[in-house]
Amino acid sequence: DRAWTVLVDTARTSKTITYSELARAVGLPQRQRMIHRLVLSPICSLVCHPKGYPDIASLVVRKDTGEPGDGWWVSTGGHRNVQIWRDELEQTRAFDWPDALPL
Repeated sequence: DRAWTVLVDTARTSKTITYSELARAVGLPQRQRMIHRLVLSPICSLVCHPKGYPDIASLVVRKDTGEPGDGWWVSTGGHRNVQIWRDELEQTRAFDWPDALPL
């Protein structure tokens, strides 16, 4: 629930959040893989994809590049086309996200 709230707030402010910022916000070790595996993948698999929502994980970026990490690009078939990410990011920011995690 904490991760959902942080991600929705990030989307509503039209910003991105780094993996380490998200980890701190939800109380997890600040490792990119752990955030992806324990937070982003479940939210996307259980909520975003089944409900037809944009990929809220597109908001989470690497501090050094300002772009998503390797785990996010897997969803694009491994193609690192920055325009695909920017389009998804735009949809994510424009979406009317519910306040509570819709499970």
